[in-house]
Amino acid sequence: PSCGLSSPSRQYASYWSQLSQAERNAAMQPLKEPASFCVRSFEAAPALLPLLRRQEQDHRAQKYDVRFVEAALGNVTAPDESRRVVRYADNVWGVSASGLRWGDVHVGDKPVARETTSISGQSYDLRGIVA
Repeated sequence: PSCGLSSPSRQYASYWSQLSQAERNAAMQPLKEPASFCVRSFEAAPALLPLLRRQEQDHRAQKYDVRFVEAALGNVTAPDESRRVVRYADNVWGVSASGLRWGDVHVGDKPVARETTSISGQSYDLRGIVA
């Protein structure tokens, strides 16, 4: 199976807020063993960063302590890790960045990668974050 099918979900179901702390911990348990799955994080492509910065400002204005970090999330902490930027749709959100191969994340190569470029930047090891 593709690594995206065996990793923890990146999205919370609507019932998440009704789970007990123990149930939430159990759902996140796989994060304690990141080598057992491929890490799927939201890695914003450079084109999305202005939109995220505005959203961050809106959250902070509402007194939420939130910060979007411009970096990759994987299995190494390094200042200059390479990752691919893939455009898969014409709209402003139709682009993503990842250190993973497109076909490893998207089953059957859907959506279709229309254009691929590479960027380098900060990367953080998931194990250091959740430890």
